[in-house]
Amino acid sequence: AKWYVHNIVRDVIMALSAEALLSPAAEPTNALLSTTQRPDVIMKMHGGPMPTYVCLDVTVASADASAHRAAAARIPGGAALRAQEEKHAKYGAAARAAGFPFLGVEKIVTSVPSQ
Repeated sequence: AKWYVHNIVRDVIMALSAEALLSPAAEPTNALLSTTQRPDVIMKMHGGPMPTYVCLDVTVASADASAHRAAAARIPGGAALRAQEEKHAKYGAAARAAGFPFLGVEKIVTSVPSQ
């Protein structure tokens, strides 16, 4: 069920990015050369003489999940912060090495809907 929500969020990001003419690509292979991990979306940002590519990866976090419960109890938004830290640890260095900014996208849920 977690992947169901994850894929909906990823697909919405893809659709909005395509509408904005940002040339999104879903789970591109070989985008980050220093790892076999694939970010959920890479898009092209236009804002200067050269386009900038941005990597995004979606996380579905729940304050009820055992991995996030302690962080959620300590500070407001703790589950989201913990999930973001995990994503940056997984993709941040590889994205920077490839010359891409990295953005972790957190979707906080109180319960994961069944399909």
